[in-house]
Amino acid sequence: LENFHGVVTDAYMLEPATRERVLHFITVVCKELDAQAIVPPESTELFLKPSEDDEYVCFYYFADHAAHSLWWLEEINSEDMFPLGVVSESHLREWSSQVASNLYH
Repeated sequence: LENFHGVVTDAYMLEPATRERVLHFITVVCKELDAQAIVPPESTELFLKPSEDDEYVCFYYFADHAAHSLWWLEEINSEDMFPLGVVSESHLREWSSQVASNLYH
């Protein structure tokens, strides 16, 4: 876990099978960070949400709280995330900042 500040999940970690899945996905993400030679800023947290439908799928993103930004290990198309379109880059930054700040509530 030295690759980022912390891990956040809403998965029920008291369930042993769920805990093992989350730990497995953390390992997968850490290996991919190493493979891509990515060193996240210290202000970065990893957010994980294991799929309820497929035990081999986990949704994730990184939140860099200092930069007020979200990022992934692969390229994400904003048109897929925002089917109605993004007006500007500042609009996208504002949205990601709101998402990241709302995750603590």
